[in-house]
Amino acid sequence: SQEEQKKIGSFFKQLDDTIALHQRKLDLLKEQKKGFLQTMFAKWLLITEGGVGILNKSIFISYAWEQDEPLDKKVKNFSQWLAIYLQSWGFRVHLDVLENHPGTKLDEFMKNGIDSSHFVICICTQTYLKKTNDSATGVYNEIELIKKQANSPFIIPIIDIESFTDLPDFFKGKYISQLKFDTPFSQENKKGLFELISTPCTLHSMCFV
Repeated sequence: SQEEQKKIGSFFKQLDDTIALHQRKLDLLKEQKKGFLQTMFAKWLLITEGGVGILNKSIFISYAWEQDEPLDKKVKNFSQWLAIYLQSWGFRVHLDVLENHPGTKLDEFMKNGIDSSHFVICICTQTYLKKTNDSATGVYNEIELIKKQANSPFIIPIIDIESFTDLPDFFKGKYISQLKFDTPFSQENKKGLFELISTPCTLHSMCFV
């Protein structure tokens, strides 16, 4: 009957309103959580800087362009996701495809980016490994600059899951992060990246030998 239809319509409207209300509460809680985590991370960075009150939220991403087109697309997609995700946390990210343009002096970009960054993240692949020994490549130049900060716990290599053969000798003894290059937007990657940059005990205690 028409009366029953009205009751049913009213019921579903109330249900929709309740769902919308809870969704707004959930969105608010997510924003609060993000704010709490950012505050916690900011305080930790200030502590690691010796309490001087200078918050350096800059990250340089080092990676190699691949000859194989599908692999190059995978690595570039992953590196760009990494940059965008870190930017959402308020980081200044130095990534060649985001900053360089015709006329850019690449040596200056690499030196200024690495010297001014709190973190240096190196995306290690077989091509990256080979280019670390080829003086004609940008990766070689970046590694030479990174070696000057060899004792820093904030130089962090990232490999694809279980791809330890992609790791240059220079990084042995450092903390190694394993993320999924094929699925950059995965929840596992987000969790792994947050733990990587926000947990000082992890940075100092976990390594690959």
